[in-house]
Amino acid sequence: KRAQDRGGRLKRLPFILGCSFLYAGMAAPLLLTATAGLSGKLAFASVVAMYVGLFVAAWGDLVKTWVKADKGGDHLVTSGPFALLRHPNYT
Repeated sequence: KRAQDRGGRLKRLPFILGCSFLYAGMAAPLLLTATAGLSGKLAFASVVAMYVGLFVAAWGDLVKTWVKADKGGDHLVTSGPFALLRHPNYT
């Protein structure tokens, strides 16, 4: 009954598939390094580097969203990671 009240299960399929792909993407580096036969330290370092890159990209998006909401969409963002790096994912 609850699924019918929300418009049916098929209407929620894009959300469910999106979450599934997100979790599969988060697990992929671990699965790839486990099957590639890398040494323990190299596999660990590659997974850590991937998550550090993910964190920097998310931090850049967050700072960019805050600055553009505060100062307008045409403002050039020069704070946060944009002060240290050459404009990561700046779109």
